[in-house]
Amino acid sequence: MAGAYSHPEARVRLIHATSQSCAAAHLLRMGYPVLAPVPMGHFICEYTALDRGFDTWGETCRTMLSVADCMVVFYSTTLADSHGVDVEIGWAAKWHTPIILMRAVAVDNMLVGDYSDYTYTFERLDVPAWYRLRNEKAESHV
Repeated sequence: MAGAYSHPEARVRLIHATSQSCAAAHLLRMGYPVLAPVPMGHFICEYTALDRGFDTWGETCRTMLSVADCMVVFYSTTLADSHGVDVEIGWAAKWHTPIILMRAVAVDNMLVGDYSDYTYTFERLDVPAWYRLRNEKAESHV
C-alpha cells in the first residue's frame, strides 16, 4: 500500500498513518495480505530519531512493492503532492504491476469512532492520466 505521508504538521502525518492503517485493516479483513510502509514507518519514526523522508524509506517501499501482486494507492487530498507515491507508481508501471486506487468514503472523520464502519471504493489507476495530472499541476505552479 502506498499513500501520502510527509507533511510539516505532525497532526497531518498522524491522519495519513491512521487512515492508511484503517485501510490496510480493511484489506486484511477481506483476506488480502498487506504490506503498508506508511503505518509501519510512522510509528518507527515517531519514537526514534530515524528520518521520515523518502531517501530513508524508498528502498523499503521498493522492496515491499517488488514482491506485491498489485499496488494499492490510498487516496488523500495530499496524494498528488507526494513525491514518494510518484516514484512508487513509476516502479509499479515499469514492472507491469496493477495499480488500484483505494478511497475511503469518509476520510475526514478517520480519527474518531469505529474504523470498521468505513467503506472503501476501488478503481484501476490510469497511469498516463496520473502523470498528465501531475505535469499539469506542476506547470500551474510555475
